[in-house]
Amino acid sequence: MVDPYNYIENKTGSAEHEFISSMLTRMQAFAKAYGVHVWFVAHPSKITRSNMDLPRPDGMAISGSMAWWAKADCGITVHRTKSNDVEVAVWKCRYRWIGTQGETTLGYNKATGTYFEETDAF
Repeated sequence: MVDPYNYIENKTGSAEHEFISSMLTRMQAFAKAYGVHVWFVAHPSKITRSNMDLPRPDGMAISGSMAWWAKADCGITVHRTKSNDVEVAVWKCRYRWIGTQGETTLGYNKATGTYFEETDAF
């Protein structure tokens, strides 16, 4: 897991989008060669507010390159709402046997740093 992605420095002299695309291609080859998963935590670029609500970002909102969306096998966004709920959205899943696109809302306990499924109070 690379967390956060922006700690990786581009010392190649190439443009940011070219560097990201090349790096993702090499990481995918590494993962396949060694039978491992590679996860990146990448934050979105500045998001434009609409009526003071922050829209939930997806792979196209990650700073630097569209390659984040195009080259990802799975893309997941964890987004905190104004009510402190957390939206978890799978915006891309290349292979059906791994999963599907979808979303859910979870609660978040700030004191313990844990997520929980909110249940109805019936």
